[in-house]
Amino acid sequence: MTEYGLRLYSEAADVTANRNIAISNCTFRDNGTSGTSKTDLYVYNDQGGTERVAITGCAFSTRDANFAAVLSGNSITFNGNTVKSINAQQAYGLSLYGSTNVVA
Repeated sequence: MTEYGLRLYSEAADVTANRNIAISNCTFRDNGTSGTSKTDLYVYNDQGGTERVAITGCAFSTRDANFAAVLSGNSITFNGNTVKSINAQQAYGLSLYGSTNVVA
């Protein structure tokens, strides 16, 4: 099991931005182990290169104390998704940081 189920990453040294990305009809399950702060979907925006990302119709089954989605960027849409905890403990749905124009 890895740190991220899926990571869309943009950092200062990148010369091409991540724009107009659609992530849809996918399933994230069992990423990491309980309490390890793992993330199913990580959209990272270091220097403004991540924008117009739509996440729709995905199912997140997240372990205890882990995140379903951490979203950072401009014009991020998180709509029509389901988030549940695998082991009926505390799973974190969304973390938004450094984000603008988010629809969730």
